[in-house]
Amino acid sequence: MFRFSITRSVWNEVCNHCMELLPYEACGLLSGTNGKAETVWVIENVAQSPVAFEMNMEQVRRALQLIEEKKEELVGMYHSHPTAPPDPSEQDIVHANDLELAYLILSFAGKVPVMKGFHIRKKKVIPLSLDVIEDSYK
Repeated sequence: MFRFSITRSVWNEVCNHCMELLPYEACGLLSGTNGKAETVWVIENVAQSPVAFEMNMEQVRRALQLIEEKKEELVGMYHSHPTAPPDPSEQDIVHANDLELAYLILSFAGKVPVMKGFHIRKKKVIPLSLDVIEDSYK
């Protein structure tokens, strides 16, 4: 199984962002070094929907500029499922267009929120093992 590392602070920030936007889906980008998620880039869901997300493309462009300036790389993206399981929907699979990114989904469908990660390659969903690691302060 493929592994994806995410710092505890990024994990917490993603969870908090997604909870704050309930009952709508939240979305954002993740950047870092050596394939590890170290920075969260909150992106507005212009769809403002409980069952879909559409990232604000101007915010995405700005985040990508800042990621480059920070000398990090885009390593993943995330969104929430307020009422569905943490598995990619058909829409998620169709719109996945980067073979190298980790796709994280945080689900609030159960009593306890659950986050899962995936690679989506040529419409095939490949589960990731998420490793939450302690922050290393630069």
